[in-house]
Amino acid sequence: MATQYARQGQWPLAREAFLLMVDRYPAHALSADAYRWLIHHNSSSEARRRHELGQFLVVTTTEFTAATAGQEESEITPPDKRGTKPKQGPPETAVEIKQQQQLRLLGSLGETRRWYQGCLEVEPRLAAFGPLFATDPQVQFCLQSARRNLGDFDGAKKWYTSFLGRRQDGPWRDAAHAELWLAVRSGPPPSRSPSAGTLPPGRSSTATSTTTAGKA
Repeated sequence: MATQYARQGQWPLAREAFLLMVDRYPAHALSADAYRWLIHHNSSSEARRRHELGQFLVVTTTEFTAATAGQEESEITPPDKRGTKPKQGPPETAVEIKQQQQLRLLGSLGETRRWYQGCLEVEPRLAAFGPLFATDPQVQFCLQSARRNLGDFDGAKKWYTSFLGRRQDGPWRDAAHAELWLAVRSGPPPSRSPSAGTLPPGRSSTATSTTTAGKA
């Protein structure tokens, strides 16, 4: 059911369903896929933005402007030739109404940090299923993205450096090289080799990472 929610774009419902599953059955075989989806979801800036857009406040400001005719002139106006005086009474008033609406998001910095921190809290639970799940590049690149959003740039650079030493060739190595160059900015930028192909899913596009997670 949670996977169906994810495929339909109902990410909040999918997240609640996956969280309920891992809380009740943390050691189940299918919980590994649930952990992976939660890591992809909580490291995605697009998912974070969609969550913020769902929590907002619309502030409406209303201004009333009165355009009043000169009352003093009507009081001193002389009578006409027939001897009738001009009509006395309150001056005619035209009211102009101006409304302005402003959209304000209810998110905060603390809530954003808790969002990405939730991604890192899932990591040890997934690691309990074995190194095959814990060292999966699709998972690790999302975890490093969450670390950077939390300000842990050194931890992310350390992992990229270690990953480059273990991988000889392939698109994941090229992606790690590009991430490390963006963090350090030393030397020439990495060139994309023809054999690398396209960047792996879940690397740079948050939408791609979340869609990949929805297929888990």
